[in-house]
Amino acid sequence: MKIKFLTLFLVLGAFAAQAAVILSVDPANQSVALGNQAIVQVRGSGLALNQVIGAYDVTLQWNSALVSLASATFGGALGTNTIESSVSGANSVNMASVSLDSSAILAPLQIPEPFLLFTLTFNTLAAGITPVEFLPRGTFIIADGDGNIISSASGTDGSIEITGANGGIPEPSTIVLISAGLVALVVKSRRRRK
Repeated sequence: MKIKFLTLFLVLGAFAAQAAVILSVDPANQSVALGNQAIVQVRGSGLALNQVIGAYDVTLQWNSALVSLASATFGGALGTNTIESSVSGANSVNMASVSLDSSAILAPLQIPEPFLLFTLTFNTLAAGITPVEFLPRGTFIIADGDGNIISSASGTDGSIEITGANGGIPEPSTIVLISAGLVALVVKSRRRRK
């Protein structure tokens, strides 16, 4: 009987240690005017007690007809003693980082949640909505401070809406032209009545 309880305790303990780690695009949805830059941060959350992210290998993609990557910057959540790699293409970027610091050093860097893993800055090219999504769809590699893969990790995608350069608000000259046209119609209709 004791063996059954001990086995059950060990199995439940193994599941408890594997928290549902989530990487998310922040902000999840944003709107920027054409010509302005869009800034997207990828943040981590959902760590179990005494759990840290010690390494990650993540690829994100977007619509290259609407935005282009201007820069990719690593955050400080994996410490300063890291090996980092950023490889970008026309419509994607692979961000990978491995910390050489101990879990004790990483733990305070990953509190409070959500903590910053990296930042992507985009130039806007055309109006429309582009997803900013993890590849392969919803999966990537996340490891804890001891190098063990965190199998329960998932990702939350985001999007960027690029609006026209003036944000859809009519310019004063357009309002004046429309007003002049309406006044002309009113004057013409009054002349017909007389």
